[in-house]
Amino acid sequence: MHAGQGKAATFNEKPGFKSYLFQAFSGMPVEAWNPVHHRPVLTLMLTAVLVLIFVMQLSLNGFTELFVLYPAQFLAGESGWTLITAGFLHSSVAHLLGNLYFLYIFGDNVEDHLGKVRFCLVYLSAIVVSSLSFVLVRAGEDTGVVGASGAIASLMGAYLVLFPKIKLYFTIFFFPIRLGATWYLSFWLLFNVIMMFLGQGGVAWSAHIGGFLFGLGAGYFFRFRSIQEHINS
Repeated sequence: MHAGQGKAATFNEKPGFKSYLFQAFSGMPVEAWNPVHHRPVLTLMLTAVLVLIFVMQLSLNGFTELFVLYPAQFLAGESGWTLITAGFLHSSVAHLLGNLYFLYIFGDNVEDHLGKVRFCLVYLSAIVVSSLSFVLVRAGEDTGVVGASGAIASLMGAYLVLFPKIKLYFTIFFFPIRLGATWYLSFWLLFNVIMMFLGQGGVAWSAHIGGFLFGLGAGYFFRFRSIQEHINS
């Protein structure tokens, strides 16, 4: 693990041209090198569940409205289940695909390191924390929120703690850039904080921030897990 995160590592080759095009037109990051010891079963299962639920959203009338989180309603003691269910819904295909990509990039390694039980605990708890973060910031509003991004942000926070030196490739104005996970995810957090204080709508910035900070705490809590436990899990 330390060898893979080192500056002199020889196995973090640059992504190819196809990867560059993907980064340039999508804005998504790509890991340089961070293999897993075990198949990320829960991450893959969660991906399937999110896709299935989105298909249900498209197929069943009234399904989405029943599970959206509205701060005013929740604080009034109504629809308490939406604190969790909103974290499994998505507003569009692009919303879903973006979340699934970040889920796989960061989720497989976090699952591999934490183990399945801890991964489930962190992810499900992060749904609640991120939803509460949105409710607290938007208290009294009728603006609804859906999306797994708050919970996935917790995996990003845990990733920063567990794999701080892993390199990520991405592009800005078609220029390829390589940054350590610490820098990339710190800039991501800063961007979300700025956008929240500017009052930019359409995105649950506070849910992202709440989930990310929760993931940081979880990462620090579990980071002292022994290497032998990690390999044998």
